[in-house]
Amino acid sequence: MGAIADAEAPGCADKRRKSGRDRPAMTDAILVLNGGSSSLKFAVFQQRD
Repeated sequence: MGAIADAEAPGCADKRRKSGRDRPAMTDAILVLNGGSSSLKFAVFQQRD
């Protein structure tokens, strides 16, 4: 839960966008966990494999 809370902190989202090329899968996962449906969560985690 800590990572999700940090992602919602002011300014942190901008930092994640700038470094998105390093960990795009993690960024997608965070976005989905914040406001995605269960089917979207499943799709994102399947793509990580």
